[in-house]
Amino acid sequence: MAKAIYISATEKNAGKTSISIGLIKYLTEKGMRVGFMKPLAQRYVEVNGGRFSE
Repeated sequence: MAKAIYISATEKNAGKTSISIGLIKYLTEKGMRVGFMKPLAQRYVEVNGGRFSE
């Protein structure tokens, strides 16, 4: 069964990605299969009139 952990913070640059990387390392060392997805970005760039995650 797939399980999910959602990591969030109330402000930018709070260390969410760093915590996620450490958690992924720990879980993979324990033999677990781990995936990582960053569905929302805080910054974007405009290309041809569209906004894309940096």
